Formats: sequence, structure tokens, C-alpha cells
Amino acid sequence: MNGNKAELYAQACVVSIKGNHSRVSSCVQHLFEVLKKKKELYLLPKIVRILSLYFSAKRSPLIASAHPLSPTAKEDAIKFLKKHAKGYASEEIDFSIDKTLIGGVKITYHDFLFDGTIKRSLEKLYHTQK
Repeated sequence: MNGNKAELYAQACVVSIKGNHSRVSSCVQHLFEVLKKKKELYLLPKIVRILSLYFSAKRSPLIASAHPLSPTAKEDAIKFLKKHAKGYASEEIDFSIDKTLIGGVKITYHDFLFDGTIKRSLEKLYHTQK
């Protein structure tokens, strides 16, 4: 039953994202609150594994930013991706806008993640002050 519940939660998250990766952060926050309220946080590792499998099936790299990137910034992000992400050749890249990032870029490709966003920097700073 717990496996089915985890699958249902993961499916709901995927449906709410609707292919727009800028919605991932808000979906995960909402999911966490729901699990906490229902005292089902123990399902989180299973949900993460399911979502990880789902998103790793996507071959295209994703470059998210708070604002549209200039052509030069896009070129720089692609150069960074080529240099640091194992296995990246020249697949089509999905560029998305996520206003919650405040500034900077977040690059994901399979298990590669680079988070150079202001949001992440502020989160790190906040956690070091606790």
C-alpha cells in the first residue's frame, strides 16, 4: 500500500508540474507540507526515487534562470555544461524561467546539478546561521 501511495504522490507531482520545470520547487514544497500534515514523511525517500527515475528518463539538459538569458549567457551556460556534465554531447537544451530563483542559473542533466542561483546562496547562508 505504501508503494502505491508513494507512486500516487509522485504522479500527482508530475501532473502538477505539467512539463514546466519551474514548478518543481513549489510542487516539492507543497508535497512536503502535505506529507508532514498527514504524518507520511516516511514516504519521501520512495517518492524521491520514483521522481528521480521519471526525470532521469528525460534526455535534454535543463537550464533554468529567473530571467531570460542573453545569447552570451546561454553560450556560457552551454560551455559550462559541456565541460562539467559527463555524457553531454549536443542534445537539445531546455531553457526555462523560474522566478523563484531570484538570479543566476541552475543547470541539470541526469545526475549533474549546478545551482548557481541567488536563491540557493541565500538558503545556504540561512542554514549556516542556525
